[in-house]
Amino acid sequence: MNIEISGNKDHFAIQWEVLRIGTNDWYGSFCVWIANQMIGKFHFELMLNVTLYHLGEFQKHKNIRSFRDSHLLSKEQLFYELYERFFSEDALKTGDHLNLGIYRAIFWLSEIGQESLIDDYTIILLDEPLANRQRLLWKSLLKEDLQEHSIPLNYFEEVASEYQTQVLNFCERSR
Repeated sequence: MNIEISGNKDHFAIQWEVLRIGTNDWYGSFCVWIANQMIGKFHFELMLNVTLYHLGEFQKHKNIRSFRDSHLLSKEQLFYELYERFFSEDALKTGDHLNLGIYRAIFWLSEIGQESLIDDYTIILLDEPLANRQRLLWKSLLKEDLQEHSIPLNYFEEVASEYQTQVLNFCERSR
């Protein structure tokens, strides 16, 4: 099969390939690109229809994917607020752990890639309408290398829509 790219690797892209089509599932490879860096295990086989489902669920939160004064926060401060605080020693005392599911659904982009992403990476996406951008923060769980890249506002949604359309069209043609 052919390796496909939805989006632009310079900003944000989804790389995918259909390996085989089952009765109800589409198996393939998946990873993302942020600022010309491949993130994920493209060689890992997963169900592409499940990535489409998780992506659809993630997109439902588009209108609430902002965080108070995020444009004033450093990438480290923002990553702590949207991810690390849920795993701190104080999380149980403060009750922060009770909000984990909400933040995960709204901001944690790595969920869409299943084991291709979530075993090794955390990727956070948030909208900053006042700055007319979306901010991507990502960190390898194997290293301490928090990175950041900004993309134009709504660019993620454009790439997600392109990916969804391309995968669905490919699988329909291949049946």
